[in-house]
Amino acid sequence: MTIASETNRAGPFNCNGATTAFPGNFKIDQPEHVRVLLTDAADVETELSLHSDYTVAGVGLSSFTINTTGTHPAGKRVTLLRSVPFTQEIDLQNQGAYYAETVERAFDLGVARDQQLAEEVSRAVKIPASSQILDLDGLVANIERVGRNEAAVAAVAEAIPAVQAVAAFEAEVIEASSNMPAILAAPGHAATADEKAGEAAGHAADAAAAVASLVRTGAFTPQLKFGGNNVGMTYGASHSGRYTRIGRLVFAAIFVHLTAKGSSTGSATITGLPFPVAAGPTAGCASVGYFGGITIDRALYGVVFEGTDKLELYVGGASATSLASATAFTGSAQLLLSVVYETDAP
Repeated sequence: MTIASETNRAGPFNCNGATTAFPGNFKIDQPEHVRVLLTDAADVETELSLHSDYTVAGVGLSSFTINTTGTHPAGKRVTLLRSVPFTQEIDLQNQGAYYAETVERAFDLGVARDQQLAEEVSRAVKIPASSQILDLDGLVANIERVGRNEAAVAAVAEAIPAVQAVAAFEAEVIEASSNMPAILAAPGHAATADEKAGEAAGHAADAAAAVASLVRTGAFTPQLKFGGNNVGMTYGASHSGRYTRIGRLVFAAIFVHLTAKGSSTGSATITGLPFPVAAGPTAGCASVGYFGGITIDRALYGVVFEGTDKLELYVGGASATSLASATAFTGSAQLLLSVVYETDAP
C-alpha cells in the first residue's frame, strides 16, 4: 500500500477519569511502532509501556486504537507518536524470488521513518535558514545565560505587579519630574558644578523614593459577621480581599464567598479591613458589583465609619434605608464589592 498522508501523531487527548480508548489515524505495522506519552498538569511527560500500561488494536490497518489498562484523571493528557526503529531487516538475495509487497513494505517503513524525523525536527528550536551558524551558538548561549540566572528572572517576574502599580500613577510621577528644576536649583550655594550635580542627584533619588513609598499593595481576609459574630460560618476558596494604598487613601476589593452561613443572627457587617478608617468627620463608601444567594428587593451598599475597620451593609431605596440582616443571606451567598476610604495608620 502507499502512504498518502503525512499524519504521524494523534492527540493530545484530555483524560477524564473514564476513557481508556485513544484513536490513532495513521498506520503502524507493529505494536512497538507507536509511543504513548502521558503528560501531567505540570507538563511532565512519562512514556507508557506496551502490555503493562496499554495494548494496541488495529495493527496493519489505516488506523489503530490504544487501550490503556487503567483510567487517567482529568488534568492529564495522552499523546500518540509514530516510533519506527532505525533498522532495516529485509534481506533480499541475488537472483532470488521478487515479492513486490516485501519491497513496498520497506519503502513504507522508510517514508514512515522520514515522517517521524520531520515531526521531531518541527518541535526543535531553529534559527532562520539565512542565519549564520554562529547565530545558533549565540542563541544557545543566551538560553544558558537565562537558565543560570533563574533566580533573577523569577525576582523580575515577582516585581511586575509593583511596577504595574507605579505605572498606574504616571501623572503623579510626571508631576514629580516637573519639579526637577527646583530640585536642581536647591544646592545653589555649592562650590562646584560637581557638588551641584551630586546634590541634585540625591534630591532626585529622594523624590523617586517618596513617590514609590506612596504606593502599597497587599491581601487581607475579610470576615462577614451577623450581630458581631460568625459562629459556624465557613468560606469558599475564593473568599479574599486585596488592597492598594496611595498615601492616606485606601482602595480595597472584597469577595465574600460562603459555604456555610452558621448560626449567628443580626445585622450584617464585614470586619478585617487592612487599615482602620481615619479619625474625624470622615467615612468611606462601598459599592456592590455583584451578589448572589442574598434575598433583597432594593439596592445593597456599604459604609465604613471613622476609627473602625468595619464595613456595615445597608439595604436602601427611594423610601427607606435599613441595615442588611442575616435573614437575607443563604449558606452559599456571594458578594463582590469595592470600598474607598482614608486612614491615619502608618
